Amino acid sequence: MGVSLKKTGVAAITALAVLFSFVVMPVSAAVRTDFDPSKAGSMGPPIIPNTPADGKADLTLADYVSIVVTNAAGKEVAQFNSAGANSEKLRLTGDSYMANWKVSDPGQYQLTMYVNGIASKSLDPISVTTQAYLTKDKTVPIKVRVQNNPIIRARQLNLQGKPPVQIAGALKKEFNLKPIDSAEILLLEAFTSVHAAQALKDVYNQNAQQAAQILKDLNSSAVDVATALVQVFAEQPGSVAVILKSLNYSANEIAVAFYSLGISVQDIIHGLKDAGYAVDQIAGALSAGLQLGDQQVTGDLKEAGYNANEITYALSVGLGFVDQHVTNLLKNFFNANEIAGALNTVLHVAEKGIVALLDNAGFSLPTIAGALQTTGTAPQAIAKALRDNGIPVEDVASALQIGLNVLPKTVAGILRDIGIPVEDIARALQVGLHQLPESIAATLRDIGIPVDLIAYALQKGLNLVPEIIATTLRDIGVPIDDIASALQKTFNFVPSQIAGILHDMGIDLKGIINILNQLYSYLTIQSIIPLLVGLPGVTGALLASTLQQLGYAADFIGDLLDDFFDGIGDILDDIFG
Repeated sequence: MGVSLKKTGVAAITALAVLFSFVVMPVSAAVRTDFDPSKAGSMGPPIIPNTPADGKADLTLADYVSIVVTNAAGKEVAQFNSAGANSEKLRLTGDSYMANWKVSDPGQYQLTMYVNGIASKSLDPISVTTQAYLTKDKTVPIKVRVQNNPIIRARQLNLQGKPPVQIAGALKKEFNLKPIDSAEILLLEAFTSVHAAQALKDVYNQNAQQAAQILKDLNSSAVDVATALVQVFAEQPGSVAVILKSLNYSANEIAVAFYSLGISVQDIIHGLKDAGYAVDQIAGALSAGLQLGDQQVTGDLKEAGYNANEITYALSVGLGFVDQHVTNLLKNFFNANEIAGALNTVLHVAEKGIVALLDNAGFSLPTIAGALQTTGTAPQAIAKALRDNGIPVEDVASALQIGLNVLPKTVAGILRDIGIPVEDIARALQVGLHQLPESIAATLRDIGIPVDLIAYALQKGLNLVPEIIATTLRDIGVPIDDIASALQKTFNFVPSQIAGILHDMGIDLKGIINILNQLYSYLTIQSIIPLLVGLPGVTGALLASTLQQLGYAADFIGDLLDDFFDGIGDILDDIFG
């Protein structure tokens, strides 16, 4: 800015271009326009002729004002302040601060006025450019007038060591400032929110809510407002949280504010809860605000008295965790019953899903079964959920017995109800419940399984041979003819095989003949006798006696047995006399 100056001889007139800037301190965008200190200073004649004298002049700044002159290259060529000598000393004259500047060289210059010795690089100078025509080597009077300004006054009082409350009181008295204006000026002076709040309380009789609102309106952080509420108004965490929430600070901001004040996590949680924040918001504040780990968040919420349902909601909705991660976290603080209930009630996870989640979290199958029962799930649905997750039938059986505390008969009935094949039920009773074959057979009978299917189950499920199956069935009280029928249906045995097994079981020949007749209607006594002749221990006398008991005549018996035994006549004589 400005124009170059030319020499035109001894009597030449010199044109002096001057840029004037008035610099005090940074001013926030929120400060009132009429408080802007950059508008408080004005350069007077002769440098700037006809300068209006607006406002009341501040006559107290002689020791706080300095004027620096720099050339076009930015080099300082002169400085004027109250410590200067002679005419270069800046002094109060009338309502202006004045010093004499002897210009050594023509050129373009900038004059900057500093109040309190502080110039801010972040404040763009408010500049005025003028052109003055002076005789060469003349001394130029510099006159600067400063209006009364609350921001300048605050800086002056601050440098004098006055406390913030006294500064606020002076601003109120001299400028009739409102509470928010004084608070803002104190903050501009780099005083803390605590200082501003103390001034609001002592000078303006503002209560905690009012002071907090003013600080919020001045863009103070939740940390600063909370600090002021605690240190100035002795507010407790709960009431601080309520106030901050009313000012629309987030739960995250409040949590961070509390943490910076050294408030414990538990008190932070209770404070947020008292303020009406939901558990998911609190969880978010602990996680995102305080950067606590997932497990610590879960544990802290549990310690604060939140139950599994509430924490499940917080972890899922508030933090967005997937169901498995939620389950894994809950396991460290809740039992399976509580977790299953939360998964079912809060997340609406079905039985199959609950089994998978708890299983992946490391809970035992019996524990899982018991947990599902506490949710009101029917035993059959529990068993099906276990099976639908690929759990082997024997493990399902064990889980049902231990987890539901039921008898093997009940376990078998549940497995039957969900469509488990009878042979798999038998194996489950053996492997899962450690039952012996007799107990397994009895259990199957007790749940209404037909004898032939029991025989089938013992053979397919337990790998038992027919002879053992027959003995097992007999040992649990199954009638012999039912055993024989079951063997015939299960193994498709021919008469000779049935006869052999019945004989090995100790069934007498009469019983064997009767059973064979029942099973094989096409058999005659003539076709049965050859089946019996070869059985161990069967003699002609035994067969003849059996046939006699069945009502056959001696001649008929003789004809039947003559081909198989010698001396049959003598035997018949002994039997019939």
